[in-house]
Amino acid sequence: MMTAFAPLIAAAHHAVHQASVVTRAVQRELTAHQAIQKGDSSPVTIADFAAQAVVHRELRARLGAQAFLAEEHSAYLRDPERRRLLLSTVNAARLAWPDCTGDDLLSSIDEGLVGPERAELPGRYWTLDPIDGTKGFIRGQQYSICLALVEQGRVVLAALGCPNLSADWERPFADPDAHGLIFLATEDGPVMTAACDRAPGAVTLSRLAAAPARDPDAPIRLCGSYSSSRQSEGAAARVLARLEGAGIAVVPPSRLDSQVKYAVVARGQMDVFLRMPRSADHEENVWDHAPGSLIAARAGVKVTDCLDAPLNFAGGAVLRGNRGLFVARADVHARLLPFVRAEAVE
Repeated sequence: MMTAFAPLIAAAHHAVHQASVVTRAVQRELTAHQAIQKGDSSPVTIADFAAQAVVHRELRARLGAQAFLAEEHSAYLRDPERRRLLLSTVNAARLAWPDCTGDDLLSSIDEGLVGPERAELPGRYWTLDPIDGTKGFIRGQQYSICLALVEQGRVVLAALGCPNLSADWERPFADPDAHGLIFLATEDGPVMTAACDRAPGAVTLSRLAAAPARDPDAPIRLCGSYSSSRQSEGAAARVLARLEGAGIAVVPPSRLDSQVKYAVVARGQMDVFLRMPRSADHEENVWDHAPGSLIAARAGVKVTDCLDAPLNFAGGAVLRGNRGLFVARADVHARLLPFVRAEAVE
């Protein structure tokens, strides 16, 4: 991983670390920064905007002009009636960017954006979700900062910041950790980790340990989202019923937000991350899966949709043609696939 990708992985590490500084501070004072409802009714906070600006700035400073496919844009903050919100966002960004101004922040949020509405994207671009799992962020629980580099339809580099995820597997997911973790990977190297609260120059990367062997007869540990559509939740419940009918024991699903789910499967803490299709025509956003999928794959986890197809990162801003998500240790994936597939095609 530390060869041709070295400058890129270093820049991504710095960017995600700085974004974690911002998001941690905002989360601590969240009562003063209420969530905003976007047009699609999903929540966003000043931390989403500030983190996106900080990540874009750091990558440009280290790597020059870049193309970004990112979740947020500055239109909401540019409304003169939201001047106070803009100032709060600037103050948050200054935790990592001390001389940031309002104009700086707005420009950085938008600079290099290629736009999620475009089916055709550049051959090389960064994709960013500055806070994946905003509802978890608002609750004071798990969320992630999700950055990946896509080249010619392949995810080639990933940086996944999990500011509340503990290195201690015994710590409940709902209990935020004081240090957090950053997971880093490239398409040709191992998964590396570092403490989220330590500046990259002050910490040594550690190779992610191989997942411990599991007893094939042990109950399967599954994780899912706090919030999902009624359709996907109903389908997931039917998969569990199918497994129970076949005598396959499953631990009651652990609920946590964001691409943290990819990370806990990658390190062997969980066996399965399952997201059944929400509807026949629903397509997942690239930024919601790019870094997590590479980290899980480089850790030896099988990452497919619910029909066993690889995730399609060559279809523009969405995973074109994929149905749901099925992420699992290889032996578990093979064992559960018939049940998942049967439910996904009905």
